[in-house]
Amino acid sequence: MSAKRLPGQPHPAYLDKSFPGDFGFDPLGLVEVPENFERYKESELIHCKWAMLVVPGATYLGNPIPWGNLQVILAMEAFSIAFVEAQRGYEKDQGKQKYPGGPFDLLNFSKNPKQFEECKLKELKNGRLALLAFMGFSVQAAALPGTSPWENFFTHLADP
Repeated sequence: MSAKRLPGQPHPAYLDKSFPGDFGFDPLGLVEVPENFERYKESELIHCKWAMLVVPGATYLGNPIPWGNLQVILAMEAFSIAFVEAQRGYEKDQGKQKYPGGPFDLLNFSKNPKQFEECKLKELKNGRLALLAFMGFSVQAAALPGTSPWENFFTHLADP
């Protein structure tokens, strides 16, 4: 893919398309330093994974999820993430820290390199979408407190 960082600008040399989601977009030059680049890649993945857990929330299309209230969900997520982060911290290989295999790869996606690269890209794209969704939820909650996104959507449809 020959994506450009901005129209008319060449693909930056320091972005070598060696990781999933590298489409050559770094308008502020934040990842020119290789050490920063590694840290940002790992941070983005962690934030994406959290956002994908948080965005579904306590309801799904207006239906409450079956295992209880928000406190139960938060406790389950905190325990799960603490366990995964502890396991990730024991791993010395940086590639496996970002994309763990073994007990976290129940369907053996990491065994097929092509499929594994595809899954990495899908995870990053879905995570970025979840980050944008969370930002939208936050703005909506600040602008119109006390109403859900669905209520606002249907209100808009009733009277655009």
